[in-house]
Amino acid sequence: MNSKILKKLNGNMPDFIKLLAKNIIRKKLIENRVFLEQYEELMKFEKLSDYEKKEIQFHKLKKSLCYAYENTKYYKNTFDTIGFNPYEMKDISEMKLLPQIDKKEIFDRYDEFISSEKMDFYCSSTGGSTGKEMIIPLDKDSIYREKAFIYHCWSKLGYDYKKSRLATFRGMDFAGKIQKYNPLYNEVILSPVRINNYEIREYVKIIEKFRPNFIHGYPSAIYSFCKVLKENNIILSTNIKGVFFISETVDEIKRTFIEQYFNCKSLAFYGHTERAVFAEEGFDKCYKFNELYGFTEIDTDDSGSSRIICTGFLNKKMPLIRFITDDVVKEECEGFKIYGHRQKEVLIGKHGEEVSITSLEINDKVLTQIRFYQYVQKERGKFIFNIVPEKHISDEDIKLIKKLLDKKLINTFEYTIEVVDRVILSSRGKFSTIVQCIK
Repeated sequence: MNSKILKKLNGNMPDFIKLLAKNIIRKKLIENRVFLEQYEELMKFEKLSDYEKKEIQFHKLKKSLCYAYENTKYYKNTFDTIGFNPYEMKDISEMKLLPQIDKKEIFDRYDEFISSEKMDFYCSSTGGSTGKEMIIPLDKDSIYREKAFIYHCWSKLGYDYKKSRLATFRGMDFAGKIQKYNPLYNEVILSPVRINNYEIREYVKIIEKFRPNFIHGYPSAIYSFCKVLKENNIILSTNIKGVFFISETVDEIKRTFIEQYFNCKSLAFYGHTERAVFAEEGFDKCYKFNELYGFTEIDTDDSGSSRIICTGFLNKKMPLIRFITDDVVKEECEGFKIYGHRQKEVLIGKHGEEVSITSLEINDKVLTQIRFYQYVQKERGKFIFNIVPEKHISDEDIKLIKKLLDKKLINTFEYTIEVVDRVILSSRGKFSTIVQCIK
């Protein structure tokens, strides 16, 4: 069964049929040869010395460059133009000779990036900072390899791909329901947008019946779930061993609350649709880039802002070399902190200033009175600061928040503070600290 048929069947089957066929569907992933080989390689790789890891990474990098040269028009022409011979590459420093590419370059010369090799593949899409959808063809094997990297990362908290179950909070088409069963990933998917006092017991009923070992999904949705459980004095009888975050930047105050509520640790990983980079969060909350997944460079521009430049090893259908992401990184501890998107997560000042999300972070005890806060911008130099309070927020707390904001903004913006019942979520239920309406 090829990858496109498997994904389509898993997505379109009625739940009662999925339940009957769950073992067959799951085995298509976890007994797949490519998945098993990749997982085994990851297990062996972590035991190697740093020197051995670098040697393997260089070999994979060189192999990827040669493949791109042989199978794509863009890299054949580019390498020939600059006189770069991938077969004679001797040192990783030679990567600096190659041009960087961004999404605009891919849009403009899209067909030239696609491999001429015939293979089974499917298409995924990404919007990113351009706001324009880009279709990414992904080869079949990259699906299985990607999942091996994720499961290996999760194994730090005891996840066992052979038997562990997930309760996942993420957006999808629920056809009017609040749940959808997904046997391919051994999970029950729950709507992130209907977590409230009226429906919370239905969520609990579903989770208690499925008995997941781990919680997985958007941090904002998991946090809301924990808060509503606590407000209603509901204690899950299911033992949760760990929490895995996806898609959103993790707020440390909310993370602490979630970990304390479930009495377990949490982890996140960083990746993107293009399959060119994968970073794993350590227990120190810093990320390290996986050297088996790709080759990652950190480039700091004149403003002091650092960005990720990545070359992926997984996806042969559209190989990307020195691809610039739109995410901000900062070197800390023994790794990096990764902060959202460079262009989406900014406020625009009255004179065109771009103020990043990292510059707007508020760290103060007043946040214990706030469930969520969100910046909504519709015109330059102005924004609305929406607050969803825990229960009640005093005028003194509002004044303190204003004082904190004024310190950070230094007269760059006019703004109002509004107390609201809920924050704005995307159509898929994702939360963003900044809702940017300026195109």
